[in-house]
Amino acid sequence: MNALPLASALFAAALLGGCAAAERGAQPPPAPAVDVSAATPLDRWLAQACVPSVIVCAVEPKEAPDAVARFQALSERVDALYRVIYEDAHRVADGSMPVPEAPAGKDWRPTVQAAITAKYQAAMVDIEAIRKDLAAYTDALADDATLTNSVRRTRLLTQFGQGTSRLEARLDEAAEAARLMLGQGLSDVSAK
Repeated sequence: MNALPLASALFAAALLGGCAAAERGAQPPPAPAVDVSAATPLDRWLAQACVPSVIVCAVEPKEAPDAVARFQALSERVDALYRVIYEDAHRVADGSMPVPEAPAGKDWRPTVQAAITAKYQAAMVDIEAIRKDLAAYTDALADDATLTNSVRRTRLLTQFGQGTSRLEARLDEAAEAARLMLGQGLSDVSAK
């Protein structure tokens, strides 16, 4: 059985949210040079994808310590998820993604297709769980008793809103990559 892209492609994506991006130590592989005329949708996504990074909130921790700490925790979760999806997308695109083993004596395609679909579904469950937590975080900001001064409150809520919008955008990117890996993986299996 050949190495099939997408087998373990979808568990985590990076929570890119809020404010200024701060990249962590180990960098994922750079996006490969893409011949747009011959590129797959996944190749095109990789050429335009954001490099995984944790987003550091623009709000100073002393201004709203609890809200900033919760934002950073969400940002780290998104980054972890996005990072896995981003790295898996590279493996799917270059054909180095490990393929699940099929039981001896059986057609391997249904087993591999089921594994690819399960990975996609797991990634989407993880993405939706973070989306719910992000929505709950945003709702909690509206009731945050530490944001009292109306001018200060408006400024802080605007900054947090910009940050959470960036987190949502990163989750959207992760979901798109998961969808593209699912499509390419299933297509690759069918073509074998």
